[in-house]
Amino acid sequence: MVEDAGQVLDTAGLHRTSVYAQLLITWGTLLRAKGEPHQALVKLRKALEVYDDDSPLPRACQQWGSLMRLVAMTQDSLEQLNDSNRSYEDARWAFAASVGKSHPEYGDVVMKLSSILLRLEKLDEALIACKEARHVFETNPGCTQQYAAVLMNTAIVYKKQEKLEEALALLKEACRKYEATAGDQSLEYALCLYNTAMVLGSMDNLSEAGQLFQQSAELYETQLGVEHPQARAARHYLAQCGTQANSGAAPPPYQPPSPTAGMAIPAQYATEDGMASSCDEPPPPSYEEASATPPYGEASSVTSINTPPYEDISANHTYSASDMDI
Repeated sequence: MVEDAGQVLDTAGLHRTSVYAQLLITWGTLLRAKGEPHQALVKLRKALEVYDDDSPLPRACQQWGSLMRLVAMTQDSLEQLNDSNRSYEDARWAFAASVGKSHPEYGDVVMKLSSILLRLEKLDEALIACKEARHVFETNPGCTQQYAAVLMNTAIVYKKQEKLEEALALLKEACRKYEATAGDQSLEYALCLYNTAMVLGSMDNLSEAGQLFQQSAELYETQLGVEHPQARAARHYLAQCGTQANSGAAPPPYQPPSPTAGMAIPAQYATEDGMASSCDEPPPPSYEEASATPPYGEASSVTSINTPPYEDISANHTYSASDMDI
């Protein structure tokens, strides 16, 4: 239907107008929802060209910020992290100039940017972005889940800096907020439990870590199935908690299933040490660090900071079969 509308505009000579650009944006959004990010990015870039060449759109407007955020999210799902970083910065500037730095739209972009910076290992920049987004959501009623997402991303930075007590305090607060808003059966809550267990494991509190891995695994299994990568990861680390407690030996690194098994790991969720960050769409997290905002995305490579190969997940990400190569 959208394609037909595009052909009509082409025939009418309206293929270089703002109407056509809006159609391309809608088309790109639908392609993203269908799991076709490459094609979606083609349409979104075409919309940018139309606005640039034939129907100028002021950069300092909310519409431009929304378009650049959509481009950044699509680039993120394709693991084009540096491009996504630049697009989020463009969106950040547009929202700052149009709606101001205290607006939730601005906070949302900065929070998503923090997840990209985490995966690029730009920890100082990620922490600045987290603090800025946190301030926005603290002062805007109705942004409790976004606030929890920022707490989770901030905790990931602290864990990577080996500030485990600070990370644990933020994760516990994030869990309370997710439980109160999204509910104790939500994937957001499961993700927060998983990351909290990662930090507890790194602190050698294997008993409490095991309890949270158990809760997280059960939530993922109930909602996504026992073969889902995140459910299997939680089960793996649950078993390793028991193994390490009994033997004192460090557990072996987790070996994710082969891509031929037909499972995709959300690479956007993960950072180098396995925690998970947050995003806008609800695909679930993966074996590494995930930040805290919906939608959930793809997971990047996994390494361990402490003896246990605990991995954390940030909150912004999508699925990609290439993410199996961890």
